[in-house]
Amino acid sequence: MATNNHSANGRRTRSVTAGRLVFFSFAGKAITCCSCSISHHRLFSFSAYTLLLQDNPILERIITDPSPTDITSKIENPNPPHYCQVDRCEFTSGTARGILEHQKNKHLGKVCYWRFQNGGFCGHHTQTHEELYQHFNSVHLATTGRQGPPFQCQWPGGPAITIPNGPSLPEESQCTQMLQKKSSAERHAREHQYKIWRKVEESAAAHQEGEDE
Repeated sequence: MATNNHSANGRRTRSVTAGRLVFFSFAGKAITCCSCSISHHRLFSFSAYTLLLQDNPILERIITDPSPTDITSKIENPNPPHYCQVDRCEFTSGTARGILEHQKNKHLGKVCYWRFQNGGFCGHHTQTHEELYQHFNSVHLATTGRQGPPFQCQWPGGPAITIPNGPSLPEESQCTQMLQKKSSAERHAREHQYKIWRKVEESAAAHQEGEDE
């Protein structure tokens, strides 16, 4: 059995907890918690509030936090949004996973790495990620490909190559991933481009780090 102290109209009272039952002794009409200044005019409300805190230590820490941050905003928005911020993108998501999925689909870099069977790649340059996204879709995914469903990812693969001033890419077979929606197959193809772009970015960052040292 646990005992907690609260105040009722400025007077100290006791709450005794036995399991999930809470009992109070108090005087007067208004009941105010001395820890967080929450007031209730009904015994039932105050009892439920105290029981809620006892069963939720995280919520108790949020409510009793002495910082000036608004309590309501903490409770209503416990998980602040994540921001993409790639190429000034304003996309937001409630999870880091959502940001990653967005980037794999929308942010493909500024150089097209659509691979050719002769060992080369497209190499088309753009000023923004959005422009490359439009190029990739209109030029490389415009063909009908296999009719479906299911639809096959159109990524062609290619022989092993080394990107100038960048990483080496291993030999890669044509993608055989089958999906039920054409949009999903196109998204899968864009993920191939995204992965190469990320490799190029990581290689450039490592090279720059080596020069700085």
